[in-house]
Amino acid sequence: MDVNRIFSAEQIAVPPDLPQDKAALASQRKAAENQIRRMRQLFESYDVDGQGRMEAKDLGKFLGEDLGLEGYEDGSPAELLEDLVMELDPDNTGFVELNDIIQWYSQR
Repeated sequence: MDVNRIFSAEQIAVPPDLPQDKAALASQRKAAENQIRRMRQLFESYDVDGQGRMEAKDLGKFLGEDLGLEGYEDGSPAELLEDLVMELDPDNTGFVELNDIIQWYSQR
């Protein structure tokens, strides 16, 4: 069966945000790397023991003030932050690791 007979180019819509070439992919990758680098730099001020983690109580300030994420600023609903802390610190250690924050952030 010839797929070209089933679908014509006009029938297959390519999402506008889908990178069309290697240059676009490289640009997106570079932007992601820069964002992660920035997160690491900002995170260092919270990582007082150099273990790659921060106190869970500081997560809201880090996300809202330092990264500028809406909904995590001072005065935002406590439940939102509590749910995120539970997700990022399931063992209830009181600490959140940078790698977990990066993974959560990339899935947003």
